[in-house]
Amino acid sequence: MRRGALLSSIAALRWSGNVRTTLYRELRCLITGGHLRAGSRLPSTRMLARDLGISRNSVLAAFERLTAEGLIVSRHGSGSFVSRFAAGKKPHRAAIEHDPHLRVARRRETSEPRDVRPAAEHFPLDAWQRCMRAVANSLVAGDLHHDVAPALQCAIAEHLAATRGVRCDARQVAVFNTKREAIEFAMRVATDRGDAVASTDPDDLVELATVLGVRVVDRDATPQLMHCTSFAESRRDVLAIASRAHAWVLEDDAYGHFATDPTLYSGDRHGRVLYLGTFADVLHPVEIAFLVLPERLATSVRSGVSVFDQHVLAAFIAGGYLAAHMRRLRAMIAARREALLRDLCATGCEIIVRPLHIELRGDRDTTRIPLADLFPPNADAITGSRRIA
Repeated sequence: MRRGALLSSIAALRWSGNVRTTLYRELRCLITGGHLRAGSRLPSTRMLARDLGISRNSVLAAFERLTAEGLIVSRHGSGSFVSRFAAGKKPHRAAIEHDPHLRVARRRETSEPRDVRPAAEHFPLDAWQRCMRAVANSLVAGDLHHDVAPALQCAIAEHLAATRGVRCDARQVAVFNTKREAIEFAMRVATDRGDAVASTDPDDLVELATVLGVRVVDRDATPQLMHCTSFAESRRDVLAIASRAHAWVLEDDAYGHFATDPTLYSGDRHGRVLYLGTFADVLHPVEIAFLVLPERLATSVRSGVSVFDQHVLAAFIAGGYLAAHMRRLRAMIAARREALLRDLCATGCEIIVRPLHIELRGDRDTTRIPLADLFPPNADAITGSRRIA
């Protein structure tokens, strides 16, 4: 597709809602549909913004999401190009069990849970220390009287609105030391002793359920709380089931900082969804987690998180350091994904790039390589001794 045709296609869009999301979805559709061929050079972000009459920041945000998904690659000094794995002919299908790469992947799927966090060397220590000094110099005694720092509630609410389409009042944000604390709180406020809880990943809830006196049931039962991860195949049905059963939904947005699919929370019209997120996946060892609560549950929530740490994280987000850190992580993951795909092309399997995983389809089986495997130290194990960097 030539530049003129590309611009005509995009210009015909109705720029309603979030401009960057609309542009991202249109470009993604053109790429995955084969209208933009593999290797095609995209217009520069400055030129595309000028021709479409939108801000360059919107174009940059759309390009970042496409890069994170492995659909486009950026080459310094040359521009952005459609990835050769995103469009065009699909590789020849082959039996998965005959390929050594996939045997490694299958063994990893059945092994112990992986550490899905970036290695400590990727932590933005300089920026974090800068925020610590700024907070130490600006805090006053009155700031220490709050269990939850309003500055962090506001920062998280603004961050979620910009990155995940989650729109809420800052007072709906509750902050916790860990993700487990947040899940326990959600189960306490949404269930009573003896209630049923359904989960797409029930093993994570069994211990808590025992402590709280609730039952973990399968999807065929009628629960009071439905725990749903970002990977659940049946996510689209969850809101309908919750509405019929007058149940609550705990949306565990795993990899929320990298995900592009709409959240359940953003599609909730009845105030049934509790949205769960964490910073541990991108800011380890910072384990702070949060819940966005429906208004009827958003009463005063005490937080055990250090007020100082809350203010530091708020400054880190508000100062743009989190956004910059995410850009670096996405570039790192995109590079590793590109290298991994080059190795996997030799398998002869059909390769499908998803936002949070890579699918390898053979004649009789499908294997998923999740986003976690693109973080070190997991990356090396994918293709044996070959280093992915």
